[in-house]
Amino acid sequence: ENFQKLLNEISVKFKNKIYNINFDLKNFDETEKTLNNFISKYEKNIDILINNAGIIHNSLLTMTPIKVVEDLYRVNVISLIQITQLVVKKMIKNKSGVIINISSSSAKENNFGRSVYSSTKNAIESITKSLSKELSRFNIRVNCIAPGLVDTEMLKDNTSEKNIELTLKRISSKRIGKPGDISNLLSFLCSSESEYINGEVISIDGGLSVDG
Repeated sequence: ENFQKLLNEISVKFKNKIYNINFDLKNFDETEKTLNNFISKYEKNIDILINNAGIIHNSLLTMTPIKVVEDLYRVNVISLIQITQLVVKKMIKNKSGVIINISSSSAKENNFGRSVYSSTKNAIESITKSLSKELSRFNIRVNCIAPGLVDTEMLKDNTSEKNIELTLKRISSKRIGKPGDISNLLSFLCSSESEYINGEVISIDGGLSVDG
């Protein structure tokens, strides 16, 4: 309810229509059906795709159930591929577009207990680089950003205060990232001002990756 209220406020402020559609990324058929219906009904042109969905799980690799591994790859990697395949058809037809994938500093950090999660983020970065080469002939740019610690519910639910404090000591900026830090970079990468940036993985972590 609060989320829908926020969407309505943004829609009025910027005089743009915002559609809120929901589907289960773990369900291949539901994802395909919902997106295809939306694209055919509402969107003649698709200019930007941001693949931001993700789930996390913390456990030793030897103690991680295969079902959990499947879910992590289904949501973090396979759904990204599926959604990109569905959306990019419109971009190719229009010979323009921007795709931005969201990775994580975990792709470099490879933290204890995050073997599977980190591997999904590495997969996203590899897909980004290859896809940028495949789609450049259609004037479609593909980039990836890798946030570090960001003040979100996912961070609070999955990272202990002790680990946050330890990581803060390694961050040059000495603070946790804000959602606005990420959205500002997204806005830049979506704009024509970044038209010569393609196939890049950009860290936005306050200097954490410099330490590693």
